[in-house]
Amino acid sequence: MSKLKNIKAETLKKAGKGVILDVRSTPEHREMCLKKKHIHIPLDNLDPAKFQKDNKLTLETPIYLLCRHGIRSTTAAERLMSFGFKNVYVVEGGIEYCKPHGLVERLSTSRSISIEEQIRIGAGSIVLVGVFLGTFIHHLFYIVPAFIGLGLIVSGITGWCGMSLLLEKMPWNKR
Repeated sequence: MSKLKNIKAETLKKAGKGVILDVRSTPEHREMCLKKKHIHIPLDNLDPAKFQKDNKLTLETPIYLLCRHGIRSTTAAERLMSFGFKNVYVVEGGIEYCKPHGLVERLSTSRSISIEEQIRIGAGSIVLVGVFLGTFIHHLFYIVPAFIGLGLIVSGITGWCGMSLLLEKMPWNKR
């Protein structure tokens, strides 16, 4: 399998041929997106075979992947490379690093809560409830915050987050 390649946001500005693929959630994309022509497919909907067929791409076509900070792009890159795409690039820092280079346009003035922020709110709430229940109800409830802590460690090491996959399927993130 090919080695994962990164590019800087300023390089994306000059990218000629190829396809830019934004793998952020629909609400995140609705809030802001690239000014440059791009394709939006949320990561959980990315099927490399369908993506190739729908966009009439060869396995040699350069694909530039974009998310909020770069984590979901890396997951998408691994998925596309294991399918056989050869020229897959992750935009370092995601759309956040594209802002200073004038590549981003704001589509909506109402701000949605990003998946990452929802994870922090959810994990913090579950930990707080688990500690409260463990302190005042029964000590076995301390398993709950320990489980969330383990999930955060796994997410930090692997880049895979079960809570994000669950949250992306929630109705408020499908608008």
